Amino acid sequence: MELNPATWSKDQYHAFLLICAAHSNFKVTEREHLYISTLLGEDNFRFAEAAWKACNDFECLEILQQGRKIFYASDHDKKQLESEFKTLFAADHDYAILEENFIRYLHKVL
Repeated sequence: MELNPATWSKDQYHAFLLICAAHSNFKVTEREHLYISTLLGEDNFRFAEAAWKACNDFECLEILQQGRKIFYASDHDKKQLESEFKTLFAADHDYAILEENFIRYLHKVL
């Protein structure tokens, strides 16, 4: 598994972002899975899930930061991603405090 976002497609990175967000409360619900796979395709979901499982927290942070510079460089892109995170978290009708904290965390590191 290549953990370098420079070798990934935009959709693979996008799916990775959403997978990281979905795991922020330690579980990916079926509705979150469905949201990501419908938006970006099941293959991209599987790729991102495998990448997430293959990296530690520090590596995930590096991937998030590197990929944002490549695929989502503008402030407009960043706001769009934050909006998508909120949509993802609403998908399972259980918007947890951990998910809210993850959005704040991403806002700072991205």
